[in-house]
Amino acid sequence: MRRSLSLSALALALGLATAWSAPVREARAAPQGVSERAIDLDLKDADVENVFALLSDVGGRPVVLDPCVHGAVDIKLTNTPVPMVFDALAAKLGLVYEEDAGDVLVRCGADARLSSRVSVEARDGELRATLEKLVAEAKLDGIDYRASVQPKVTVSLEHVRLSTAMAALADETGLKIGVARGKVIVAN
Repeated sequence: MRRSLSLSALALALGLATAWSAPVREARAAPQGVSERAIDLDLKDADVENVFALLSDVGGRPVVLDPCVHGAVDIKLTNTPVPMVFDALAAKLGLVYEEDAGDVLVRCGADARLSSRVSVEARDGELRATLEKLVAEAKLDGIDYRASVQPKVTVSLEHVRLSTAMAALADETGLKIGVARGKVIVAN
């Protein structure tokens, strides 16, 4: 009992020291301090950068996008306060918001890149080459190819979510294909 109390006290002390020594950056669904003004949006295939530029203007806060935040979005909201628009985009695109010296930093959550829209075409092409095209388009970190086979694939996908493209390739090849830690993982 005494040992677990000592470990708890040490963990608490380390946690407090870290909190006081590092700048506080809380991730939250909607950034604080943006205008509560209600707006109407009806956007189809709208560039995410343009949507956040609009929210910056209407919300009265500078918005800075992480390079992983890209692509297009469809969103329709009526008489919706700006913080709720941020919430809707966070949920739809897997984003988180942080405060930094008055700016709103927009970055990807764990699975946001799976929502990226991608296009790929392959006619009897190697799976690895097809995946490399998707990795480049979705700005992933690479491929961890663990499968023992190198199947050929025939696909034609235009402007689909990366997760949909992965599912289609997995279905065609019978392999397990997914994304973990920013890399495409291929396994038997």
